[in-house]
Amino acid sequence: MAAIETSVTPATGYQLNVTGFSADMRRSATGPASVRFAYSTDGGTTWTNQGSNQSPDNASCGTTITSTWTTSIAVGAPSALKFRVYGFNANST
Repeated sequence: MAAIETSVTPATGYQLNVTGFSADMRRSATGPASVRFAYSTDGGTTWTNQGSNQSPDNASCGTTITSTWTTSIAVGAPSALKFRVYGFNANST
């Protein structure tokens, strides 16, 4: 499934202590009606997903909502934290 992905790696000798994720979103009338957050701490071999869907707003142009996921993750160097936002249930291709 297509997703937007970003990753971050702590500097040698340091650890990331993540308390959650957030993303500002909006969608067109035909775009994905649902999104779901997920993360991986093993290079993308396994993923932990949020377990519930977010619903981006399709209000007027320029209107966004901030979707959040509160979760605790510790990632030590040299491991990387990958974060994805999956969009699905679009009204049109």
